[in-house]
Amino acid sequence: MDLASIPETVALIAATGAVTGLSEDSARHAVHTMRERLRKLFCNDARSIDALDRACEDPTDRERISDLTSALKWYADRDPAVAAEFAEWAENYSVTNIEQNMQSSSVSIDATTNFGGNIFQQGQGIQRNATHD
Repeated sequence: MDLASIPETVALIAATGAVTGLSEDSARHAVHTMRERLRKLFCNDARSIDALDRACEDPTDRERISDLTSALKWYADRDPAVAAEFAEWAENYSVTNIEQNMQSSSVSIDATTNFGGNIFQQGQGIQRNATHD
């Protein structure tokens, strides 16, 4: 994986909850753990915590994902251990197919997950096709 793309991959995983290679319960736990770890990392950095919360609220918003990506990159650039942790997350939990369309202000996510279904972004909206126990 390209090192420059790791913060963006982690941002998309944290925001969408889309991970591969895990059962639904394990995926939920992994994403929850990842988000909590990020909150602990961000600690008193209200701007970065806000970026995480905003990206999770609307993972189809390109600006929100970009803000979270910037926060993750800032932390990774300053701490090799954090960068290694992000690289491990990206390697272990990366969604199957992420395609980013940087045209205009939209992000296109085409991901197949083990988090109960498929997530497809269509236009400005997001369609979820999932089953939950």
